[in-house]
Amino acid sequence: MTQHIQSVLAGILDQLMDAVCVVDEHGQFLFLSAACEEILGYKQHELVGKPMIELVHPADRQRTLKAAGEIMAGQPKRHFENRYIRKDGRIIDIMWSARWLEKERVRVAVARDVTRIKQAERVREAVYRITETAYGAQDLQSIYQGIHQMLSNLLDCCGLTLLLSDPITLQTETVYQSDDCPIPLADAEDMLALHKVVTTGELIRRNTQQTANTVHCDWLGLPLRAQGQVIGAMSVQRCQGWLAQDEQQLLQFVCTQIAATIARKQAEEKLLYLASHDILTNLPNRMLFMDRFDMALKLGARNQSRVGLLFVDLDKFKQVNDAYGHDVGDMLLVETSRRLECAVRNTDTVARIGGDEFTLLLNFINDSRDAELVVEKILEAMEAPFVLADIQLQISASIGLAIYPDHGQDKETLLRVADSLMYQVKKNSTSPLL
Repeated sequence: MTQHIQSVLAGILDQLMDAVCVVDEHGQFLFLSAACEEILGYKQHELVGKPMIELVHPADRQRTLKAAGEIMAGQPKRHFENRYIRKDGRIIDIMWSARWLEKERVRVAVARDVTRIKQAERVREAVYRITETAYGAQDLQSIYQGIHQMLSNLLDCCGLTLLLSDPITLQTETVYQSDDCPIPLADAEDMLALHKVVTTGELIRRNTQQTANTVHCDWLGLPLRAQGQVIGAMSVQRCQGWLAQDEQQLLQFVCTQIAATIARKQAEEKLLYLASHDILTNLPNRMLFMDRFDMALKLGARNQSRVGLLFVDLDKFKQVNDAYGHDVGDMLLVETSRRLECAVRNTDTVARIGGDEFTLLLNFINDSRDAELVVEKILEAMEAPFVLADIQLQISASIGLAIYPDHGQDKETLLRVADSLMYQVKKNSTSPLL
């Protein structure tokens, strides 16, 4: 082939939008067409003699070397995909077609940049995964973990932090934070930047470099918006490669979907909470209490343990409402619920089942004396005066106690016994109202 023809062919190759390259049997570049510069960011002379594998994303190197070995063994590859790291640090997706020329002992390959196509696939994947996570998870924490896994798979983002803002108090809370980034930035700096994202609603980007081993870390904070409001912020952190502009756009899209998912899940949990809790005291209501009572009896039967049931009713509560108004009555109920919760363990349940009536469920007690000690603690707690809106009241309580299985083995019998005993105590009560 004449030099003129070679020059013409080289000129033709340089006009192609796909890159053409030749790699020797040791994996070093011998020739690259002009399109390599646009795709990889390097000029042709910068790559000649450079090992091809050094440009491949670390996560894809093993399977790329395996494919190269198969090509050299006489198995041409078409549409092989892997990721490369550009000169500017951006990660790109490449589709290769390559074959081995035995006589020349070289691999000839044609490379096409398919980053935009893969990005569109990632967007579809993100929508699917977010939807799958939202509907498959039982709680928000599971959703946060699913989001972290999704971003790790889609964008190789190492670290993830989620910060949510309370719509009433405007206080922010870190609801999820991973610690899987090799060189995390200072926590204080991260959190200050993330709080700024919440307050300003603007994207913030920072990066650092660990010079000892040239590890780069890119940190990006993005606002979470739902229904026009910033409900929090999300930060992602990637090491070994910057987050490119198109990846930022993908993250912003993902943030919109995440914010909508979180807002929807929060609304569902709020509705569920309102359906199962007393609005005034935030205690479990009758429905939730009965569910827990059923579970406690099943566990008691299985473990052959006792369960205590307490009925608590405030004495002369109606007189408080009549004399001081319902606002004071509500404050009395809230303070009573606090004192009742302080008298039991975290594993026990305190519920308001209506009016001034409270029920307590004592799990895994040894005998009736354990429950009687709780009764004594409640009565002692109620002896302290209630100071409500500059009004001091002395309020007592009537308590009925039933023990499973001593007083009955089913829920209805135990409720009836505790209620009856409570009214007997109330009938004999002579407590004054101060």
